[in-house]
Amino acid sequence: DVEILDPTTGTITSAAPMSAPRMQHAAVLLPTKKILVIGGQSDRFGAALRSTELYDPKTNAWTAGPQLVEGRAGAAVALFEQGKKVLIAGGFSWTGNQPVVSRTAEVYRADSNTVAATTGQMQSPRCAGAAVTQRNNQILLASGYASVANATPAPSEIYDIQNDTFVGVAMSDVR
Repeated sequence: DVEILDPTTGTITSAAPMSAPRMQHAAVLLPTKKILVIGGQSDRFGAALRSTELYDPKTNAWTAGPQLVEGRAGAAVALFEQGKKVLIAGGFSWTGNQPVVSRTAEVYRADSNTVAATTGQMQSPRCAGAAVTQRNNQILLASGYASVANATPAPSEIYDIQNDTFVGVAMSDVR
């Protein structure tokens, strides 16, 4: 089920349902005013989904987006290059009864509606963290977990957009 909140009136209305149930997914508003929904899980201990969907509020309709290279739940996402691209970093999936956290990342390209893996891997596995686009052509990946099972925090790092690489960054505390 999908619901839309109008913050000016406080009214909640139903919208068209997605094609797949999702939890632990990511969503980002694109400059086109469409919403890209990324990965997630269809149930609590299920494998992470590789699918993406695009919601168009003008038509109240969903269309299939590109398949991710790797299934991801709990990924960090950030828009960059004026919203033409989205970094999709880390995430986790269940293997057996164990959550496995990813070190890989992908980039969604809005102009071609495609996804491709980054050339570099993150310094540390990461899920449930935050991604913040900086003005210096970098994206800060902060917080999150390197291991869900052990609640091990992930160290922060930077995604260098121009070089398509990840670099560790020293913060005073691991968050």
